[in-house]
Amino acid sequence: MTGPPSLYDVTGDGRAEAFVTLQCVTPGGGRFEPAQLEVFAGDSDPAEPTRLAVIIGLSDKIALDTCVYFAGAGAMARATDGRTVAMATWVPKEPKPRITKAAAPLSSIKLPPCGDLKS
Repeated sequence: MTGPPSLYDVTGDGRAEAFVTLQCVTPGGGRFEPAQLEVFAGDSDPAEPTRLAVIIGLSDKIALDTCVYFAGAGAMARATDGRTVAMATWVPKEPKPRITKAAAPLSSIKLPPCGDLKS
């Protein structure tokens, strides 16, 4: 299951990158399984998008909600239990983002409920 992509220009090139959350749900939709959050270049061909990074991978074993939060050149992801679990920050002239993952909440980051986000 994939939610709609979250679009935001984190690289500063004037084109919004696409953040895509890939989720697995148990049969019957009872609970979320580990998910993956990927980001694709805003200037790439939509038919063959260029992946910039995997922010959260399946091997991280984290169930994500489909909300991605943005601040400046940063993107944050949240687990289904409400914990902020990863932050990716883009630095000018670096090809890949700097990714910080946390097993516990990133305590300094307070995120609103997903439904409270403004597009």
